[in-house]
Amino acid sequence: MADVKITDLSAVTALNGTDSFIVEQSSAGTKRTTYENLKTKIVNGDTYTALNGENILTAINNKVPLSSGYSHNSIARGKDLGTSVTSAQWAAIKNGTFEDLYIGDYWTINGRQYFIAAFNYYFRAGDANHVVIVPRAAMSENVAMNDTASNATGYRNSTMHTTTMATTVRSTIQNDFGAAHIWSHQFSLSSQVTNGVITGTGASPASDIVLMTKGNVFGNPTPINASALNDSDQDQFPLFAYAQVQKRIQGFSYWLRDPVSTDSYMLVEIGSGVIKNAVANTESAAIRPCFCIYSA
Repeated sequence: MADVKITDLSAVTALNGTDSFIVEQSSAGTKRTTYENLKTKIVNGDTYTALNGENILTAINNKVPLSSGYSHNSIARGKDLGTSVTSAQWAAIKNGTFEDLYIGDYWTINGRQYFIAAFNYYFRAGDANHVVIVPRAAMSENVAMNDTASNATGYRNSTMHTTTMATTVRSTIQNDFGAAHIWSHQFSLSSQVTNGVITGTGASPASDIVLMTKGNVFGNPTPINASALNDSDQDQFPLFAYAQVQKRIQGFSYWLRDPVSTDSYMLVEIGSGVIKNAVANTESAAIRPCFCIYSA
């Protein structure tokens, strides 16, 4: 080839591992290397190590504090974590580093997929480090929220919370993760509703497994209703911020625990994934709960 300026050569936008580059080495003269070798060296070592003694990935980890719930809530990955929580994973949850656990990662346990939805979402001083879990699919189907057409006594006293969840969902989750690893803590669950507005919560007994709220799934720039007594979960789980498709589940609408009007609760509608109001005792939907795992 006649002498040609580099700027006169045709440009390429895609590189193959075997593509070559010219390298000028002070001790060995002009040599060549491949794109695959260059990529490996940049990520894992030599070039960057010569600058400050660490490779690029290590440098990023050292510069950005990734060992906390705050930072891990900001990274979505979607990795398959296996068929059970390992001892190393339990340790990372207990110490709050959440090492190698990120939003959207999931376990497939006894055929059920469980997503990591948030880290330390409910954390207050003295609380245990925890991971919020949301199942990918319905855990029970075609279930009514209440046995009467009323939401006057709130979600806390509904048939769904007091009976259905306890008998159809809790045992499955405890079997999949171990009862000792399901964190029971205090939610501010509605106990009195007047014309669709929460007018009472009180000190709710500790709960371990509950339905999600509109806030959990869609977020709430403002509280649901005008009362100062709102359900405790007003912020969106990071899972649904990063993966919009996970707001829907295949084949079913699913209940939320937000009351509306005098006889209904919200649900996420099948297909569209939008909010719909459904009468508590005459309409049925699926159960898609949220819960927290931890290691004491």
